[in-house]
Amino acid sequence: MTDTPNSAVRAAFEAFVTELRNEVDPQAFEAILTGERPLSDFDIGCESETVTEETLVHPILEAADLRVNGQPKDQTGPSVTYPDFQITNVDAPVVGEAKSIGKIAEASEDLEEYIGAFRDENYGIATDGVVWRLHRAEAQGDFTRYPVISAIDTRQALLATAVDLGYLDEAILPSDVEVSRGGTDVNAVRDAVEDVTLAASGSGDAAAALDRLPSPRREPGWTTVGFDAQFGRASLDRRLRQAPRERREQRRRDIEEFYDLYIELLFGEGTTHSFETNLLSSVSPPDSSTPESERRMFTLTLVNRLLFIRLLEERDVDAIEYGFLAGRVERYEESEPPLSLYESEIRPLFANLLNTPKEERLPDLRDPDSWHDRIPYLNGGLFRSAVPNEAEYDVENRILKRIILELIEGDMEGGDSLTTNGTLDPSIIGTVFEKVINHLGAKPDVGLQKEELGAIYTPTDITERITESTVEPAIEAAVSDVVLDRFDDADEREVVRSRLDRLDLGGILDYFSAQKRLVLQRDEGSAEVEVPFDEPEVIEAAVESVTDLRVVDPACGSGHFLTTAMDRLHRAQIKLLTGLADGDEPSAQRRYEAKRELALTSVFGVDVHEAATEIARLRVWLKIVEDNGWEESYARLPNVDMNVAHGNALIGFPVTGSINRIDVWNDDITEVERRRLEYKFDADAGSNAREEINDRLTQDIRPELNEKYISLLSETTVDDGVESREQLRRLVGSIADSENVYPSVQHIKARPAGGGEFSAEQRSSLESAGFDVYHTGTTANLDVGERERTLKTRSDEARGGLDRDLGTVLDDDIVFSEVERQPLPLDLADIKGKPFHWIAEFPEAVTETDSGYTLDFDVVLGNPPYGDLLTDSEKRLLTPMKTGGGYEELRSGEVSGNFIERELHLLSSDGFFGNIVTVGVLSSSERGAEHDLIADDFESAEISSFARRPSQVFNRSGSRVEINPTIITGRPVGAGDRDPEHSEGPAQGIRSSDFLRFSAESRETTIREHELSPVTDLILRDRIGGSRGERFDVFPKVGGETKRGVLEALSDAPKKIGDWEVDESSYRVRHRRSFNYWLVATRGGDGLNNMKEYCFPNETTRDFAYLAANSSLLYSYHMTYGNMQDFGKGRFRRFPAPARSSVAPWQPLIRHYADLLEEGLSRHVESSGDIGYRGERGVKEIVDEVEFLLGSIYGLRSEQVRYLQTYDREFARYGPDGYEPVPDTVAEAEGDDPVPEVGFGPETERDGDETAPF
Repeated sequence: MTDTPNSAVRAAFEAFVTELRNEVDPQAFEAILTGERPLSDFDIGCESETVTEETLVHPILEAADLRVNGQPKDQTGPSVTYPDFQITNVDAPVVGEAKSIGKIAEASEDLEEYIGAFRDENYGIATDGVVWRLHRAEAQGDFTRYPVISAIDTRQALLATAVDLGYLDEAILPSDVEVSRGGTDVNAVRDAVEDVTLAASGSGDAAAALDRLPSPRREPGWTTVGFDAQFGRASLDRRLRQAPRERREQRRRDIEEFYDLYIELLFGEGTTHSFETNLLSSVSPPDSSTPESERRMFTLTLVNRLLFIRLLEERDVDAIEYGFLAGRVERYEESEPPLSLYESEIRPLFANLLNTPKEERLPDLRDPDSWHDRIPYLNGGLFRSAVPNEAEYDVENRILKRIILELIEGDMEGGDSLTTNGTLDPSIIGTVFEKVINHLGAKPDVGLQKEELGAIYTPTDITERITESTVEPAIEAAVSDVVLDRFDDADEREVVRSRLDRLDLGGILDYFSAQKRLVLQRDEGSAEVEVPFDEPEVIEAAVESVTDLRVVDPACGSGHFLTTAMDRLHRAQIKLLTGLADGDEPSAQRRYEAKRELALTSVFGVDVHEAATEIARLRVWLKIVEDNGWEESYARLPNVDMNVAHGNALIGFPVTGSINRIDVWNDDITEVERRRLEYKFDADAGSNAREEINDRLTQDIRPELNEKYISLLSETTVDDGVESREQLRRLVGSIADSENVYPSVQHIKARPAGGGEFSAEQRSSLESAGFDVYHTGTTANLDVGERERTLKTRSDEARGGLDRDLGTVLDDDIVFSEVERQPLPLDLADIKGKPFHWIAEFPEAVTETDSGYTLDFDVVLGNPPYGDLLTDSEKRLLTPMKTGGGYEELRSGEVSGNFIERELHLLSSDGFFGNIVTVGVLSSSERGAEHDLIADDFESAEISSFARRPSQVFNRSGSRVEINPTIITGRPVGAGDRDPEHSEGPAQGIRSSDFLRFSAESRETTIREHELSPVTDLILRDRIGGSRGERFDVFPKVGGETKRGVLEALSDAPKKIGDWEVDESSYRVRHRRSFNYWLVATRGGDGLNNMKEYCFPNETTRDFAYLAANSSLLYSYHMTYGNMQDFGKGRFRRFPAPARSSVAPWQPLIRHYADLLEEGLSRHVESSGDIGYRGERGVKEIVDEVEFLLGSIYGLRSEQVRYLQTYDREFARYGPDGYEPVPDTVAEAEGDDPVPEVGFGPETERDGDETAPF
């Protein structure tokens, strides 16, 4: 693109202006160019949109070096649903929507249909030929926005062109706009364009920034350069790369600002803000003995309620308009009541209005002429009492006014606020709330809390990625089944299925939306097959199939996954309802009703933090009124609290793993199901229906299920400790058997409370109680069963006698350090939350099968907690994993593996699974049970792992914990048999990505697009691809076919490095334990700290191991089987090695490169172990030559060697500036010997007259 006015852009302007002048009268010409009115078909006697496209839009795009395809549609598809053009030569998919001049708003509105959900494109250009806007579809938490991230307005340039051509008088131009008589300052133009770019990089809108640009920057020369700076190919590519990072960074800053304000105003514990007082210190509890935990919960609940009302102000809910809360403050100040603002206005609003049905309100609150009567009853739980005696709390006026007027409703002093552009984003509230959960859970005497790993807010791009891979295919399967059910003939079904598979979900919904009948033909000469996308009964069945899908998040936190899933489901509903409405979008009321059905039928969530479930309910509720608002004429507001529940999702029925299942369904659960459905859907259900449901669960169902659940664990033995009579009383009192302690308690080991040996008095007490004192005098043991039998020969009250004896022992300063017992009801009291018996808590999600009752969710997704978070009681109550891992394994395990098994058990046999967990699920060598679970229970799965350097998936600013996450999406075993008439062919199998590194700019592309390959034959056990049953078991992160080929070559090696080791030798190799980009190994030496050491029998084996340890081949092995942090002996010893005889011929080269590498490392490795790899003769250059050698020994192909030499080179594995590791001619020489010339060839090292291995 040129920088002069006489460019292709100028030529396009002239051609368009001339053609327009020839077609319309002078008055219309001026009105259209000045923007007074749009160009119409009537003006020019043909399609004005087509003329604008052909004479203005396409020429300008061509001048910008942008290659354009026409409508990117399937020729058999309904063309009305496709954008006008597609840019094909930029890095990210970009579509475009063009309208006739003057209709830019319409272009932007229509473009929203073509980007985002159900589409491959997230970017689109909207233009009327005059104004150009680049939109980005951004899923921001609970909804999707389409901000303008680049924009330019060429109107002044068009007017100046018309003046130049003599069509308009120069007076039409603003006084500060020149016609094209001089050159343009290119640098000034680019500075001006930066104003627009900066606006788009934050939460602002580029279109608004464009309007603020001074007019002189819009003359033709400026427009030419400015257009290139915004929409030229190179500039557009750069913008597409930068936009996600810029928007993400702005969002991170918003969250951090919000969180600090939130913590400071609530608790006075912020880091960057400081105020005279805070809400917690201004709260007056019922009495001075009220625990601080309750005061904190009251404080948190109060602000959450205020924020919720603020969100309602933006969503057109009856009587809750903008400034509603500020109006309550104003009303209070005008009336000057004797009570506080909280007592006079806020508490009555919460308790007497929002939490009370209109028919049950006090008489003075039911006056139809008062504002009170217009306030809706917001059932759902948020406004119910959150702490004991909540009605007796009060709050000081000053801080409450400040929070309402400055923090929630307006701006803080200094410009800060919790709003962005005057709006509140529920997802930001969710993020902050999960940070608050961690904050409240922190203990002053502990540095890093387990909860800090347990509750991490999932970034929006991750929820989108997982939802696309789970909810979208579930929707596609549901609506496809509706269509296929219309065909009885197997051949016709196959033809239709094949076509539906090629259409994908977006195409299928487009057909429904356009009511377009699809006509297919099996083969030449055969009868046509018509797919009835246009039949109302088919569309209605499709709507029902989408609404009936059930989605669950068993660790839902603040509900991000739930609302993201709802958004996907509702978008599908909208498409289908549009088809039912003859192409018109459904009304606000119909959209509300559709989302209400989803909230009550489709989405379910559980979390162990009760406060988190309140936020999740809030967000689901907001999702229902989003975009469509709510009026009293609509259906009543839904009881979403039934589907988002508090409890411990891991403990309770249904049982998982190897425990024999029992049928626990009974008439009580049937009655609960009936009452739940009535409470959710029956408008006449009484307000006490919820309490009746809870009473039935609490008094009858849960106790019985708890008892049955504990009884299933009778074969499990756990360890406990007892140090006091009170603990003994709890233990014995928890045993249901009224006569016997055994077998509930089987063995007790006693020790002196202060250590050392028992005293004579203690020995006597122990022996009297039946203990055998060990000869050292430090421990004593009691066989409980044998003791009970002895006592029964003396008395009928053996249990009471045992209890008294054990109490006497404890009184003598003795503790029971080990108590072997079965899990008991007392363990239930010590878990986080309460046992969650899914079959009773969500009975409507249960399906009856031939083998009993089973949970039947179509989609299970989420971000389960990370880390060893389970309490000892929880570990005792978890049923052993199906793969054999029981209590002992769980003691040092991580909770995410238990969630994976639980979720698979909740999932329908043809359902969809999606989780983000830590990479430790794959890379920990002690997680064989989870690896077997993945291999056995998934029919197909995609496993994508992301490294924490140089950039991270999770924003963990302020935390010293860095997380390497793994996304697992897939389908359970049996999912391929959903349609008995159709075979989906061989199972896709389980595939994994490489350990993916990314930068801030490449994040979006990396998360969405990467290679995967099959993995199950490459699991590292005793060797790559070894047999099950080994204690060492690591799941591989494979990636593309080239890397898989390298791993296959390694798996063919007959030996391992560990096979060469000897106990003692002077031939040593040492390496660091830490392994990020470089391992750094040495041949002996003691200069570096924290080193792992290995001994080898001779020089050649040592040098080979030394070269391997520093190679890119081992780095790729580490990225496959490691965690990007630790590299211990177990992994290095399992690194494949060739037979010694095949290494012998290469001994001279091995020695040569070992010496060369040692010299290089001595120059470039610091005492800290950091490596300087960019020196004059950089280490990377030597390592790349070593790769040639190792490639020949392991039988790698030349392109595989090249792959290893360039592996992660864009990050920290690169050489000096300008260094290229392999000449292209070598890389392309397929089959050639990759070993470089070094002055001598392979030789055999001789030992006497015979050829020896070394």
